[in-house]
This record gives sequence, C-alpha cells and structure tokens, in this order.
Amino acid sequence: AAARRLQVARGPEEASLWLRRAMEATEDGFNEEDFVIWKGRLGWEANLDRQYELRMEREGLFWHDPALDGLDTEERNWAICQMGFKQVEDALKSVGMEKYYEDFLSVGVLHAQKMRYMSRKFMKIRLPHITDEDDIETLLDVCANVCKDENVRFFKARYGDVDKLMF
Repeated sequence: AAARRLQVARGPEEASLWLRRAMEATEDGFNEEDFVIWKGRLGWEANLDRQYELRMEREGLFWHDPALDGLDTEERNWAICQMGFKQVEDALKSVGMEKYYEDFLSVGVLHAQKMRYMSRKFMKIRLPHITDEDDIETLLDVCANVCKDENVRFFKARYGDVDKLMF
C-alpha cells in the first residue's frame, strides 16, 4: 500500500527506487541465512493452536489483574512496566545470564515478548560487547523459547504495550 501511494505521488520509477533503498537500508534486517536460523529456533510455534491464540488475545482486552486495583493511571502504567522488566529479568536469570539484564533494557527489550525477535545480527549490532559465543547461543535460545509461557506470550494483549506506557 505504501509503495502504491508513493507510486501515485512520485511516479513508478522513483517509488520503486525508494522502496529498494528502504529495504537495503535496514541494517537490522535478516539475510536469507539469518532468517532460516532464526525461524528454526522458533519451530515450537508451529504446534500452537492458532484459534486458541487468537481467542486468548481477544480475551486479553478484558483481562483483570487484582494487583492493579486501586492504582491511578500513572501508577498502573508504571506497575505494568515493572512487570515487563521482571519478565526479562526472570528469563535471563533462568539461564544464568542476569548480567545482561540492563543491556537488554537499554536496547528496548522492555518485556519478554520482545525477546522473541532477538537475532544474532541484532545482538552483533546493538549489543556488540557480548562476544562470548556460548553466552550468545544461550541468550538466543532463551529468547527463542521465552514465549512458550502464556503469561509472556499474551502480556501485551492483557496489559498493553510497555513501549507506549513508558512514554
């Protein structure tokens, strides 16, 4: 749709060139080999019941957490942000990598569901100080499997987007 709008606005040649440049400019993007490796780590997702997943996401709109009762909007938002941070911390602690907790937060991984998108290339670009191959593999494995927990997988549907609540 965006390419079509550009085509109308600027003409087909300029739109095509702009779209190609935009795709090439994504330094965090996957090449084919990286994509296959990343998708291979997420093989467990193939066994998820899509209908159940969609139902749970819809039901997330009506999720009630008694721990948030009595809080004003600002306190509630901060409590949800802290819950997201705790998920990241717990996931990293589960594999003995809690030393990278603040690093993950500093690159915008504010809740564990966002860990699912972590790739080797992202780590190389955004977390270049993590150089130990064993640590990288351990982190990539925990990131790929963190969403097996329903509390993580449906966090955003139940509580909202931590990124938006932070700002």
